Amino acid sequence: MNIMFQFDDPIIQSSGGVERVTDTLAKEFINRGHNVIFLCNQKMNLINETTILSAPQYYINLEDKDKTRIKKELQIICSKHNIQILINQISNRKTLLVTDCLPEHIRVITVVHTQPFFADNITRRRLFRMKSANPKQFLFKIASILNINIYKNFFNNLCIENLNLILDNSDKVCLISERFIPRIQKHIPDVQTSKLVAINNPNTFSHTNIDYQEKENIIMWVGRVENTGKNTIDFIRTWDILSRSNTDWKAIVVGDGPDLEYNKEYCRKNKIINIEFVGNVRNIEDYYKKAKFIAVTSWSESWCMVLTEGMSFGCIPFAYNTYETLQDIIDNGINGYIVEANVNSLSNCIQTMLNNKDKQSTISRNAIEKSKEFTSDKIVKKWEYLMNSVNN
Repeated sequence: MNIMFQFDDPIIQSSGGVERVTDTLAKEFINRGHNVIFLCNQKMNLINETTILSAPQYYINLEDKDKTRIKKELQIICSKHNIQILINQISNRKTLLVTDCLPEHIRVITVVHTQPFFADNITRRRLFRMKSANPKQFLFKIASILNINIYKNFFNNLCIENLNLILDNSDKVCLISERFIPRIQKHIPDVQTSKLVAINNPNTFSHTNIDYQEKENIIMWVGRVENTGKNTIDFIRTWDILSRSNTDWKAIVVGDGPDLEYNKEYCRKNKIINIEFVGNVRNIEDYYKKAKFIAVTSWSESWCMVLTEGMSFGCIPFAYNTYETLQDIIDNGINGYIVEANVNSLSNCIQTMLNNKDKQSTISRNAIEKSKEFTSDKIVKKWEYLMNSVNN
């Protein structure tokens, strides 16, 4: 089959989560005999002569919304590669211009990479932490703290509008998990469920043989360092508790973000020991190989790739119970731990595992086995079934 992936930015493996997923899927499609191209609409300057791409990369300018020109350019690209399927990896009004301008025979699958109706997860505690970029945002934040339904209704209505737009412009809409479907039905009772499908994200790393006994006493946190959605500060506060009685362990925070310097200063002021901030790294797999535990403190996620990546290297995962897809990834108490979303619950759970060295190796092996459910070959088989059903 001849497939075109669309995303805002060029599909470069090291760029971000969606890019890594797309690159992984593309490589597996190519290995299985399919033809793949990429289409983006911005930041082509990220590509230079040293950039490694898994498939031909095309650029199309959507800024002027000139449908006549866009149709002509798409016709040339799609005819050259005999495209049959567009997999739309981002859904906004701008990129949906492409679906409007495609040759009629091309089928469209739009992937929703975010958690639908994320505002359902918002609490006043989270609102207090949110930063305001301007006075208008500050007033909206204050009003939402006084009446949280203001925030929820505003963003949920936007989500309803966007989902209906996607459904109208796609043959199928692919969610990251079928567990999101009830959430959509709650807000859109008459949703076209026949158009909704679900396929988990693939693991972007190959499995390696890991000896848990050779790992180091490291608890790791990975992601965008900010204290609202990703909630890095709760990991730091958890480590503050654990570090007092586990001096032979250390914590590592991998990633950059707007609250990196604040969190470093927080550690200095509170004299939190044995914690290292390493910033963005290209060799994240080296950290997964070393760490025994990995913690995720996000208030919401669609599909937490950090968990499946870490588990594939034998890291024992601990995660806040704040999003449905955790149930796809972790079997609680068997290959990891799902805890209530507060520092005391997380620190108590981790401490229990720290005290049970014999059990650590078993949970680590189970985590590796669980991560094999998300290998690229297994996920692409589901994609092939979906594409064939749409194309027939």
